[in-house]
Amino acid sequence: GKLGTRMKIGALPKIFIGDTAMGAPVEEMTEEAPNLVVQNGCWIPPRSRKVVATQPLDLNGFGEGALVEPSQALQTTKRVSTGKVLVSGVGTIGQMAITHLSDHKQWIEEGTVLGIIEPVTEIKEGDTPVAV
Repeated sequence: GKLGTRMKIGALPKIFIGDTAMGAPVEEMTEEAPNLVVQNGCWIPPRSRKVVATQPLDLNGFGEGALVEPSQALQTTKRVSTGKVLVSGVGTIGQMAITHLSDHKQWIEEGTVLGIIEPVTEIKEGDTPVAV
């Protein structure tokens, strides 16, 4: 059913329970925008910024760069967000800084989706592309 997907960011074709995708392996979630997923569960102290390990994602297909579009579900349920982050379009991303705004510590479990990775070509229309 399409009903449950209406609130999602972008056009992510997954239904979320809380902030964890339902048992779908990461390989199957890359049709549109790959998910940035927490590798190991960890506590985030109140009102803090912390770098967490993420399941490695290959960014080589993204050209000049990619944009992390933060998960709204995570922001709503735990007040945790990556913010919008530009990442290089080369190599592998294996960690991400997250900001936590609530007054009590939060457990971020393994498999939590922090956001999705999108190409930044549309955003940089005004810029002159660098010749490769």
